Amino acid sequence: MNTYPASTDYFKAVQFPAQAFTLDSLQRAEFASDDLGLPTLAMGTSAVVFHAAVDKAPSALRCFVRSDASSRERYASLGEFLRSHDLKPYVTATTWIDGAIQVNEASWPVLQMEWIEGRTLDQYVGFLATGSDTAALAMLADRWREMIDVLQRAEFAHGDLQHDNVLVDQDGKLRLVDFDGVWIPPLAGEPAPTESGHQNYQHPRHNGAIAWGRWLDTFSALVIYLSLVALSKNHELWHFYNSDNLLFQEADFVSPHGTRIWEHLEALGDGEVTQLARRLAECCDPAWAASKSLEMTIEQPWWERQGQTPASGLRSAVPLHRRTGAHVSPDSSTLPKPPDLSYEAGSGPWPSMPTGNQLPGTAATSPDAVPAQPAGPAQWWEQAAQPGGQAPPPAQPAKARAVVIGIVALVLVILAIVAIVAIVASNHHQ
Repeated sequence: MNTYPASTDYFKAVQFPAQAFTLDSLQRAEFASDDLGLPTLAMGTSAVVFHAAVDKAPSALRCFVRSDASSRERYASLGEFLRSHDLKPYVTATTWIDGAIQVNEASWPVLQMEWIEGRTLDQYVGFLATGSDTAALAMLADRWREMIDVLQRAEFAHGDLQHDNVLVDQDGKLRLVDFDGVWIPPLAGEPAPTESGHQNYQHPRHNGAIAWGRWLDTFSALVIYLSLVALSKNHELWHFYNSDNLLFQEADFVSPHGTRIWEHLEALGDGEVTQLARRLAECCDPAWAASKSLEMTIEQPWWERQGQTPASGLRSAVPLHRRTGAHVSPDSSTLPKPPDLSYEAGSGPWPSMPTGNQLPGTAATSPDAVPAQPAGPAQWWEQAAQPGGQAPPPAQPAKARAVVIGIVALVLVILAIVAIVAIVASNHHQ
């Protein structure tokens, strides 16, 4: 089997889409670019992702750098499953295109997906926590629990629930990305994915010890749910965030109740947090097995607390403000939108990366993350679906910095010339 191309190989190829791609639609694609006109990209352990307008539709093009990352058969099964299970907006279809790009004298697959304008979960939670918006954090926790209930009733497991694979879009809706590790009934009996999820969200025995199956997401879903609930009680807990987690780290699961985050949760003295923390600590036991849903794991389903029965169908009517005493207005159902959500430098649509091209040797915050959308040609802003069709003006700080740097460089050159002339003159007089 041929060795898959490296990220740099794809980076070079997409600079000439008419020659690199085999499909007409991709040959006509317009790629987001930086100030130098080079395609923006983000690299992960299994793929590199580019932002492009394909037939005027904002798309993410994912090019694999490993042969074992996923397969056409897995994504075909997912597509068929989604056609019979309405999981929107949480999960949207992807298209696997065999032989779509030619690199290193061979053809390789491309995974085409919808480009989602939004913030990664940790970015959005940070926005709310630093703004002391505990009401919105409580609402976000409720929306998280609702999403997990819908997915688990549909027998869908993502396989790698973590901050970089969860987005909050501009409408305040939760969206999932990266389905390489997904489990659905048609895949039962197939070999498990080669990657087992982010260590700061997985059971300490996650490397092969936890069965790949329907309840694969229960542990990580509880980790995220407890984190959101705790932050809604005390936003200052956000100081446990380290850019690679929300509140918990892998070591916290190895020693439940034995690390600082557990001590802080206990010190809150909040009944709900205490109950959830107890459930998570029980799940950290080496003998624990993922055998039931998040709702059953919590052992106090929301419908019992409300004196209701679960709604029929896949979409259970989880109230957005179900928690007694939560600082949420009964009339409010919309999460706040951060200022300049899509266009702030360094923030990005789907999952965010530092501004600029991520080349080998540079830091990347997540697998398959995508950098911030740069200020580019007008057609990029026209794709943004702004209210009223108004396109925001391109950001200018980067250009301003470039001008200042140019002036400083020119001054340094002039000073160097003056110094050289002075030295030559001095030597001549001697």
